[in-house]
Amino acid sequence: MRDSLSQRLPPAAVARWFVSGVAGAGRRATFFAGQGGGCFGCLLAAIVAVGCSSGSRTGGAGPEATNDALPSPGERRYVTPLSEPGGSSNEVVFTPPPAPELPIMATVANQSPSPAPAEPVRGEGPAPAEAEPAPASARPDAVVDASELNVRMAPGTDATRLTTLTRGAGVEVIEEEVLSSGRRWSRIRFVTAGGAEVGWVASEFLRPGTSGARGAGEATGRPDFGDFADLHYDPVPKPAYQDNPRVDAKGIYLTLLTLRSTRLDTLLKLAEDTHVNAFVIDFKDDIGALLTRSGTAARLNPEANGKTMFSDPGPLIKRLKDRGLYLIARIVTFKDPVFAAAHPGKAILDRRNGRAYQSRDGLTWASPHDADFRAYNVGLAKEAARLGFNEVQFDYVRFPDVPKTADLDYRNPRGESKARAIQSFLLEARRGLAPLGVYVAADVFGLVCTTVDDMRIGQYWEAVSNAADYVCPMMYPSHYANETYGLDIPDRHPYALIQRSIRDALERNGNLATPARLRPWIQGFTATWVKGHLTYDAAQVKAQIRALADNGVHSWLVWHPGNRYNAAALR
Repeated sequence: MRDSLSQRLPPAAVARWFVSGVAGAGRRATFFAGQGGGCFGCLLAAIVAVGCSSGSRTGGAGPEATNDALPSPGERRYVTPLSEPGGSSNEVVFTPPPAPELPIMATVANQSPSPAPAEPVRGEGPAPAEAEPAPASARPDAVVDASELNVRMAPGTDATRLTTLTRGAGVEVIEEEVLSSGRRWSRIRFVTAGGAEVGWVASEFLRPGTSGARGAGEATGRPDFGDFADLHYDPVPKPAYQDNPRVDAKGIYLTLLTLRSTRLDTLLKLAEDTHVNAFVIDFKDDIGALLTRSGTAARLNPEANGKTMFSDPGPLIKRLKDRGLYLIARIVTFKDPVFAAAHPGKAILDRRNGRAYQSRDGLTWASPHDADFRAYNVGLAKEAARLGFNEVQFDYVRFPDVPKTADLDYRNPRGESKARAIQSFLLEARRGLAPLGVYVAADVFGLVCTTVDDMRIGQYWEAVSNAADYVCPMMYPSHYANETYGLDIPDRHPYALIQRSIRDALERNGNLATPARLRPWIQGFTATWVKGHLTYDAAQVKAQIRALADNGVHSWLVWHPGNRYNAAALR
């Protein structure tokens, strides 16, 4: 989608072409080839490029070496590596490095997007270096700090797996042991339906505390948000507006080009004949082009008024509203080559070459910390509200997903954290749109549902969910690595993949008093670059919708870069 390379991400240089990153290793794989995504700009809707977006979460059971010969206590041993290339056994999935964005005009058909260089993530993978066993220091109580954590019969990833524990589960640490590899393991006692049991887990996935979602704060009684505890988690009023009632939006995405073509008639007919009741329309797309001329742009970014699609969108808006459609204005937020070119001092700078940073689609970004750039995006949102849109959806409301080795100047003189910059922007947008009775939505990588940090892009789940009315994780089965969630080829298991992802999102929302409502982006295209992929016809789209409904989520958005939607899938 637009926020992840193509689908949720908004790329779109000459053509709105969406590129996708493939989510990296699964739940028990040591390395993650991160996931990214993006959605194409509107100008090339005609290109039938298939892409995916969302950084969805990955976390399935990957292949693990097993060893029935269990070690004696204190015995030195090494972790047995996985039999798959470049991997070692890993117990959980945390933040994978996002996959690099593919060039906007790159052909994705029949080829697999290049994954980001594999990089170890927290887990039971090989330790950094061999070390002598260190004395164990038992902790009296702890909680699991992982989406899922394997419990084994003995220390080591090649020991027999007994069961798994989920985040927040309370355990008692009985003893600890450090293997010769340097990896520390804890022998724990935990309670199941059958009574108390004992097993071994990797110590780094335990944190001191009592049980509760993601670790209960001992003093405050609220979840422990770790490094992100200084963000805003107090209840945020989220009323339903009298003149703009909430709906379970079931939507499709339309490019600006589609809005000016005969395909619009086809999609209006589709909405009449199916459950579709919402259109997501670009107000500012991935190349910085606008739906119409803007007073905000005249003040803060005049060049953008030279890239508009409609001189007067009023008749179009009226036509859509007369059909009873819920209208969502998509604003590609911090990826904006027009603003970055016009304001080089506000563009994110690549220190390696002294030029404005470009993602792999060739598009530049401006700083989410910059007050003028933020005001520009909020001003556009308010104009969309006044035109009659029911909701403003901020896409690319994040920092670029770059490797840790990247050397970027984010123009951040105050030293503000990325997560704070993103959350404060969404709260600022809420303050601007609430008086107009319009809702705020945020697109996020699907992996944000699962990772315990902000993926280095500023999207920390609870922070975004608390600020927005709707949060839209980009969940595309084609963007998950083989063996994620134990699924051989996730693209072939749309129901199972979505079910696991949405459950993580629901769990994370449980940490908040006023979470955003969930409205995921789902896959409406065939990922021809995935080896062993399925053709996504009605059955595959319906399976994703059913997985959401089975978990109490009845709102969704379908992404297809060419806006070619299967009516049978939406009935």
